Amino acid sequence: MFSKILEKNVSYQKIKKALSRGEKIQLKDLETGPKSLFFWGIGKETGNLVILTGGPQEALDLFEDLVQFDGERVLFFPAQEVLPHEKIKPDISLRRERMEVLTRLVSREQNFLIVTSIQAALQGLISPVSFSDQTKKLSLGETHDIKSLITGLHRAGYERVPQIESWGQFSRRGGIIDVFPLNQDLPVRIEFFDDEIDSIRSFDLGTQRSIEKLKGVILPPASEQILPAQRQEALKEIKRDWDREASRLEKAQKKEEAQYLKEKKGADLQLMQEGQMPDGGGQYLPYFYGQMASFLDFVGSAPMILDNPRFIEQRAQNFSVEMGEMEISLREQGSVLPTYGKNFHGLGDVIQELLSRQLIIVNEDPPEDWKLRLKEEIKVEAEGVSGFGANLEKLILSAEKRIKENFSVVISLGTRAKISKVKEHLENPELKCRIITPEEKILPGTINLVHSTVRKGFNFPREKIIWWSEQDVFGKQ
Repeated sequence: MFSKILEKNVSYQKIKKALSRGEKIQLKDLETGPKSLFFWGIGKETGNLVILTGGPQEALDLFEDLVQFDGERVLFFPAQEVLPHEKIKPDISLRRERMEVLTRLVSREQNFLIVTSIQAALQGLISPVSFSDQTKKLSLGETHDIKSLITGLHRAGYERVPQIESWGQFSRRGGIIDVFPLNQDLPVRIEFFDDEIDSIRSFDLGTQRSIEKLKGVILPPASEQILPAQRQEALKEIKRDWDREASRLEKAQKKEEAQYLKEKKGADLQLMQEGQMPDGGGQYLPYFYGQMASFLDFVGSAPMILDNPRFIEQRAQNFSVEMGEMEISLREQGSVLPTYGKNFHGLGDVIQELLSRQLIIVNEDPPEDWKLRLKEEIKVEAEGVSGFGANLEKLILSAEKRIKENFSVVISLGTRAKISKVKEHLENPELKCRIITPEEKILPGTINLVHSTVRKGFNFPREKIIWWSEQDVFGKQ
């Protein structure tokens, strides 16, 4: 249904032609209501697509709109909420969202539509190659040394426990390994016969009963802070920099800070020697991996939508200033090393990466210093719609007006009970209502009621199509 509606829109046809030529284009006057519909349509044309917003909340709101169109293709990559030095574990749902996206990308999955923010793009990651090296792919009949597999799980951030209770844990009982990878909704039980994988099954945590037999399983890292196998030289560099920082603080008469630093150095180095990343150990990653990658390195050459580029630039500058000021403060406290800033990317580097790919700029003109040459500017002929706040009499009047103008009117509701209720209220001699499926054709001069959870409606005045969502009709529930 959505594809057929979009295909009728003159602006969308212009966008399709420009995209087919691989051009950098700008969309003007794209309002909030139809924005997610157009972004979804663009993603259908490009195959792979990344949408970059100016902030985490803007990215989440857009994702929640887009996922209504396609729950399989649309993914959300949130920014890290915990900084590299902080001794706090990220929220498990955030860890899972990020890990699912990274795992699917290193598996070279195609046909994705990812929503993320500039903050996520500025945060450093280990490279796609390093991430892939730490991802285990196991299949029935393969031979694996169990001890090596356990070592690999431990190094990839999995916690060994007597019995798994949550994501990121594993346990072993003889030739049976239970593991709960972050990219799975259920834990997995892997049974070995000697060193051959004899069985792979998902199972229920509570009952321990098998759910489904699997031919294979992908075990991504349980953490983004992963120690490589070869790390002795990096540890020497870390020790050297800790000693220099302690000496600097002592000369500045900051004895307490120097002492704290020395204690932290000893504890962290001991853990890393043993193959464990200490809490807050993300700050050490540049020592082990050198130049940190960015999320853009994971998405390859996928086209990108920049949703309001001046806002993106402003939020990026604010983020960089905040991180720079924080680094100065943390160093004076003896909490981080001079390489701390390498965990983040500069705006200039990200912009250069953006300019190398096909771009769709939305609404605002790009900053002049980007020196971005846009091939075409397309004014989008689509509007948002006003809500009714559960005032069905007001809805009836608006619907009657549109019907007289020979509009195709669509009202989408989240439950069939609400569809029946609205149909009962709307239907009168002046208004014809029909309940349709998303696959059916919408008809002009009638109200088409459809079961859908799309959150925001839109109006195509030139094509005479108006769509009101449940949120438009009843307000936020």
